[in-house]
Amino acid sequence: MVDAIVLAGGENNKTLRQASAAAYEALIEIEGKPMVWYVVSILAASPLVNRVFVAGPLAELAGCVLPGDPVLLPSGKTMMDTVVAGLRALGHQNKVLVVTAD
Repeated sequence: MVDAIVLAGGENNKTLRQASAAAYEALIEIEGKPMVWYVVSILAASPLVNRVFVAGPLAELAGCVLPGDPVLLPSGKTMMDTVVAGLRALGHQNKVLVVTAD
């Protein structure tokens, strides 16, 4: 079994800004659901994944209905800060899969 950390804190200020005004790339909708939903859905359905943590903007993520009831964490200032915060929250009990929401 592995635990998963989904990085969902990337601001939508580059190329994808042309497609969506969402403040964060993970919240850009595809067929009515934010991109992060699709990533969490696959992880939650996998028999190989134990716990799923989603790190990003808490207020915005709290408004999303995500499958599997993942744990929400605030993102850090950098991607590596976020990964480290996620590892601390997981408590290093299992191997960890780190994926992005976009």
